[in-house]
Amino acid sequence: MKNKFLYVIVVIITVLLCVFMGSKTSGMVLACEIMLIPAMVVLPVYLAFKMEAGIEIPYFHVKKNSGFVINVRLKNKSLFPISVCKVTIRCINNFTGKEYFFSRKIMLDGKSQEVLGFEFKSEYCGKYEVILDEVKIYDYFRVFSYNKKMVNVTDEIMVQPLLGRIFIGGNAAMKSKHEWEQYSHTSSGEDTSEVFDVHEYRQGDTFLKVHWKLTAKTDEYLVKEYSKPLENMIFLFADLRWNSEEVITAKIVDNFFEILSALSWSLTWEGMSHVVVWHADNKKENKYIESENNNIMLAHVEYEKDVYSMIERMFDMGLPEDDVDVKREYINNNEQIKEHNSLMVDMMGRVYRGDVCIKKFDVDKVEEEIMEWKLEI
Repeated sequence: MKNKFLYVIVVIITVLLCVFMGSKTSGMVLACEIMLIPAMVVLPVYLAFKMEAGIEIPYFHVKKNSGFVINVRLKNKSLFPISVCKVTIRCINNFTGKEYFFSRKIMLDGKSQEVLGFEFKSEYCGKYEVILDEVKIYDYFRVFSYNKKMVNVTDEIMVQPLLGRIFIGGNAAMKSKHEWEQYSHTSSGEDTSEVFDVHEYRQGDTFLKVHWKLTAKTDEYLVKEYSKPLENMIFLFADLRWNSEEVITAKIVDNFFEILSALSWSLTWEGMSHVVVWHADNKKENKYIESENNNIMLAHVEYEKDVYSMIERMFDMGLPEDDVDVKREYINNNEQIKEHNSLMVDMMGRVYRGDVCIKKFDVDKVEEEIMEWKLEI
């Protein structure tokens, strides 16, 4: 806008010179200034049409507080150079919805390509969607510009929580892995190590559960139903409820995932297979709808990779809008679980065993307290 105003001032001054001086030179200059306007308007449009842009992120997983680079590849297919191109990207935390904007300017020669790098360091974990938000091209005088429309130029990166280890003691820590593997004989679950039953393919079933050997023999898709762990199996409930009258901050969400992932990873470290249960009502992808109660999400965790997979699924779901007690809902629709083998983490950084709060984390000292805490199971 500033440059347009200056250009108008220059034209006005030239007009005044023509009126009061009447020289041919000032008239020729005025004619050039007026004829340049259509060229300055059309040039950015043409250059935008001849430009290609895309996003490249070298890695999908990075640790929290680790910097990474988002590359934007620009290709100018025209013979004309681009004097100024402003590139803006937007990073959205899928769970909290918080947005971050980054902008840079670059010059491109004719028939050339450049890679523009944006450095990003997230202090909060989450799955981030990276969007090429704007590519604005200016004319050579920077008076007029044109925004190239970018459609579905996106990528994703998962910023993982730091897996702190919680010391786990008590009788549970002394049990062998076999003692944790007890299953229901009346209903299916999410434990992929045991097959409970098979059924014909139904809409909503994931192909990851297809029993390919039986499918090949019967010429129809048969889907596996996995077993449901019981008895000594630990259930870790993630209570995502939040008071709608209060503002949820990125720090609070980050603390929640730090505590949840530390608990889950520490249990796997001790050889304790467990089930993480949470409530979600705004699913983004049908691939996550696997339980009979579509609002209840289950993840059987046995190895470290399962912890990351569970956290990623939760990132994709986002905060639920319904005020649902996930533990009560799960128990009401499933076989009874033992209270002393159930843990729950809520958004305020509290950890419960049964109905008793056994730990309240300080919002500013979560990482330190995770390393210092001794959990008896």
